[in-house]
Amino acid sequence: MPSTQYGSSWLKQSEHVELTVPSGEKCLVRRPNPMQLVEIGLLNETDTLSSLVDKKHIKRVKGHPSAQGNNTELNMESFRKDPDAILRILDLADQVIAHVVVEPRVVEARRPILDGNGKPLKDSKGRVKKEVIPSAERVREDEQGNPIVYTDQIDMMDRLYIFQYSVGGSDDLDSFRQQLEESD
Repeated sequence: MPSTQYGSSWLKQSEHVELTVPSGEKCLVRRPNPMQLVEIGLLNETDTLSSLVDKKHIKRVKGHPSAQGNNTELNMESFRKDPDAILRILDLADQVIAHVVVEPRVVEARRPILDGNGKPLKDSKGRVKKEVIPSAERVREDEQGNPIVYTDQIDMMDRLYIFQYSVGGSDDLDSFRQQLEESD
């Protein structure tokens, strides 16, 4: 009787994957499951942004079916007119990237602004206010001497690619590039 690998699909979910990003750089990432995104407080924000993108920044295109079989595409002009949406997406992407990239170690380039009691300040929409970590305060290596990369050192397209892969998107780089070209 042949040996059966019990739980093989569960084990596969925890594997790390080498990902080549649009710039050609490589990194080792893990794809989080939805529960991990909940645990770090990102699933609700991801859903909110998905809703925002679907409602405001997707345009219907007649006679232009996409690879997914529908006729929608990203409306880049709409994004250009909504800088707050771009900042929210990049902030969320940076949080996710810092969580999923295993090698090199990636750290968010912005930190929460704290009040006098050490609690994060929030804006009028309930989002945590953040400030850029000044270059002079950035730690460049961890305790073992391994380099630390800050999210703002990573090309924006690379950040968006890692983000979309991490929340369930494809690792097909050609498809990602094609979607970007079609959306311009």
